[in-house]
Amino acid sequence: MGTKKLAIELLLKRQDVIPYVRQVVEAAESDRAALGWFPFKVFEEAAISEKLIVTLAREGDQVSYAGHLLFATTFPRGHIMQIHVSSSYRRQGVAKKQLDFLKSHLAGLNYISIGARVAEDLRMSQEFWQSQDFYAHGTTPGGKTRGRTLVLRSHELPTRQLFATSGLTHRDPLGLAVDPATATKLYLLDLNVLFDLGPRRARHQDVVDLFALERLGVCRLALSTEFDAELAVKRQEVVS
Repeated sequence: MGTKKLAIELLLKRQDVIPYVRQVVEAAESDRAALGWFPFKVFEEAAISEKLIVTLAREGDQVSYAGHLLFATTFPRGHIMQIHVSSSYRRQGVAKKQLDFLKSHLAGLNYISIGARVAEDLRMSQEFWQSQDFYAHGTTPGGKTRGRTLVLRSHELPTRQLFATSGLTHRDPLGLAVDPATATKLYLLDLNVLFDLGPRRARHQDVVDLFALERLGVCRLALSTEFDAELAVKRQEVVS
């Protein structure tokens, strides 16, 4: 990229994005293993409805595709369907710029949160989403082809809301901040929390801290009524 100064431009307006749809599709097709697959029409309709962010890199007079972010909305929540950065522009904060742009855009429209599903085995992706304040709150099975498990993540937008937010923050990802009250809080655990005790899991340290808080008497832990059912399903999957 030489010594030319790199400038990042993010496009959302349909008239600006439509000319780049084919380039977006080609980029998405080049990394199916990480991004999954959507037909051309999905990207085309997203561009028309202004739900496709295209990122350009400007170096002097040269303009290049740098990445894209495909999202959907069901008010009052948004959902990220796909995010991609060209290999030529990685490690330059492009993905963060795309997410910040989306956060600002949806907050301005009074949306309250943004969700994302991230393949559990993509360790670097999990760390990235955690660093962007997208907190894990569950898992769900992925497609049958790869048999992946997807981690459900959510980011709460700084929008005025009728109901209080969950209280999840970067410093308190489990929402366990204790106010000076005498009552001891009770938290129900499901199977995913126990799985997160594994040293390779993205939330391993969070769960270790949770059990440490319980030992200190800050909170109490109990198993949810669905624990046995979830465990039985997992056993059946192992057997089959």
